[in-house]
Amino acid sequence: MVSLTPNPSYSVSLLLELPNHAGTLASVTQAIADAGAVLGKFP
Repeated sequence: MVSLTPNPSYSVSLLLELPNHAGTLASVTQAIADAGAVLGKFP
């Protein structure tokens, strides 16, 4: 049986163009966290 334990091979890269409004990035990162994901880095 295949193990479904999360590891680095389960990853996604996103390139987002967001409006320049206060709190926009915070809203996006909160939605990602609410989905149970972990943010790795911002270039």
